[in-house]
Amino acid sequence: MSSTTFMAYRAAPDGPARGGIVLLPGDEAIADRLAAEGYVVLAPQGDQAASGLRRLVDALAADRGVDGRIAVLGSGPEGDAGYALATDRRVRLVVSFDTDPGDVDEVADIRANVAAFFAADSPTVAVLPELRAAMRRAGVRFTARVYPDVTASFFGDPASDGVADDSWHRSLALLAANLA
Repeated sequence: MSSTTFMAYRAAPDGPARGGIVLLPGDEAIADRLAAEGYVVLAPQGDQAASGLRRLVDALAADRGVDGRIAVLGSGPEGDAGYALATDRRVRLVVSFDTDPGDVDEVADIRANVAAFFAADSPTVAVLPELRAAMRRAGVRFTARVYPDVTASFFGDPASDGVADDSWHRSLALLAANLA
């Protein structure tokens, strides 16, 4: 990959856009589902550095149909970069599924609202009280939901379909509320 090449899958709604989403990791099936809900979605292809992901925010910000309504949806280790993108003032919301925000003391730079969904066995659950406190001190609107009886990566686990469905619908409601 050259420094000027950045590969991303783009999915767009048939009608007017309700906003734009950077999807981490670049899952084309989920991008298509989000586009069917009315969002322009950019899903990076291959291994992309977090600094390069800002180019996706730039692209969505330049999209007239998105009209400045930008969110990040991330899951697993690839989705951890969503927290880095949350420091960009153009990003209104970060929705994370079993991601690791990193050092809880570094959340002070976050500008977006953050919603997080965790399996009970996620390592982040152990530091969730500290994370909530750090987000509160930083003035970040933060919500977290822990699902018992499921394992990490529940979003693609058929045994966790009820949880995946619940978190999907909650995510859509958050996107609608934050990108309105």
